[in-house]
Amino acid sequence: MNSPKNCRPIISTIAPGDWFGSHYDLAIFALGFESRATSFIEDIACSKDRSFAFGFNHGHDKSYGTNLDRFRDAGVLIRQSLPDESFERELRGALQLVSDEACQNLFVDISCFTRFRLAAIVNEIFSIAQNRVNSLIVDFGYALANFEKPSTRRPPNTTVGPAHPAFAGWSQGSYSSTATVLGLGYEQDQAMGVVEYLQAGEVWAFAPNSPVQEYKPEVDNANALLLSEIAPNHVIEYNVCAPASVIATLESVVRGLSVEHSVVLVPFGPKIFVLCTLIVAAMRQDVAVWRASQGSRIEPHDRVWSGVRVGMRLTFQGCQS
Repeated sequence: MNSPKNCRPIISTIAPGDWFGSHYDLAIFALGFESRATSFIEDIACSKDRSFAFGFNHGHDKSYGTNLDRFRDAGVLIRQSLPDESFERELRGALQLVSDEACQNLFVDISCFTRFRLAAIVNEIFSIAQNRVNSLIVDFGYALANFEKPSTRRPPNTTVGPAHPAFAGWSQGSYSSTATVLGLGYEQDQAMGVVEYLQAGEVWAFAPNSPVQEYKPEVDNANALLLSEIAPNHVIEYNVCAPASVIATLESVVRGLSVEHSVVLVPFGPKIFVLCTLIVAAMRQDVAVWRASQGSRIEPHDRVWSGVRVGMRLTFQGCQS
């Protein structure tokens, strides 16, 4: 990705009324096995033949069949059983429908996309934006899941590295030390494993404050050892429902760290924080976003929508004007 400095979007947190009242030129959804995959489908008005649901080549159980039927009933174009490389190709094809003849509005439901696919989406959107004359407005929606007790199984990470090749920027730096900025989730000690892997010289952590209050004690418990080793002023609590504010704080931390370190962002926790790290990295282009995954050892389970939805809007005001 090579977006110019004047392609920096205006970022704002939006409320349900903003997407209820919008008509979108393109809408993108994930077709997965979590029932929350269709949490936005009845509220999004989109041009005919411009809504896409992208599936995975695994996980065709749980609520998958119900989600497939709901997308079909809503007239959404289905792209089933896609491996990641095919997803990127299909995504580019869909985004080619976004013409530069006028301002365009896009909607992306991030709730059930993987970190790799979220990274691909952000990368493609920023790439399109840099070549436009007219404005591009992108609304991201996130359906927060109900609380579930974390699994007691603790399989090791099998994948540790950049979320996507476009977000491997840290390796281009010339610094001898690495700073890691973590998003905390309730995966037991998973974040600690990544810190040890990176041998980070400085560590900061972002801990979520969620309207689903059961999450916080579990996050604190899962990361107790890591938190005991981080300076208290390096732990920042963030509001899951205020993503624009999260981006501002995150970018401020990254800006300070990047003076002396190669910076790696490792977003565990809610998908909305994953999105925030990707947007910061896309704007700066000098930091990395990594993912850590347990691969096929993860136990798939349905994530039911909590009733809370979060929105964020990026407004690109025409980078070639």
